[in-house]
Amino acid sequence: MDPVVELLAKQSASRLREMGAQIETQIEDLRVQGAWIQRAIEHKLGTGTSSTPAADEDTPTRTAKRTRSSKRDQIKKIMQTDPARTWLPSEVRDILTTQGVESTAAAVRVALRRMGDDNEVVRPDDGNGWILASANGNGAQPAPAAAEQPSSGLGGSDQ
Repeated sequence: MDPVVELLAKQSASRLREMGAQIETQIEDLRVQGAWIQRAIEHKLGTGTSSTPAADEDTPTRTAKRTRSSKRDQIKKIMQTDPARTWLPSEVRDILTTQGVESTAAAVRVALRRMGDDNEVVRPDDGNGWILASANGNGAQPAPAAAEQPSSGLGGSDQ
């Protein structure tokens, strides 16, 4: 068996489907970008038939629907491995990387902040990192210190 296939076969079927969907999205994005580049070349050479992108029906548009849920689900699965632990965005990113998911600590920080806005995760009393919200179905009650100190949105202390 091909070594790459053997390596991929160690992933779960759902993870492989997810990876396939990500690739399809990337391919579609590249097709759109290629069409834009072709139109720019035609414009430069004066061979373009249309002056506005909307007028050209052959130019693809970004139609791939992207949801927050895929990264959120991955982050939740990581946090569920140790629900009482306070997780830093860089720690979550490191685990995502080992799972073959490319991300930055900043992207994870934004995802965690949005998850916090939706009560999926909460800040501990000291305000550093994130804790998975309770599994009682009602979300978690924020810690008193977190409730009294609104987030500035600048991302300073959650690294």
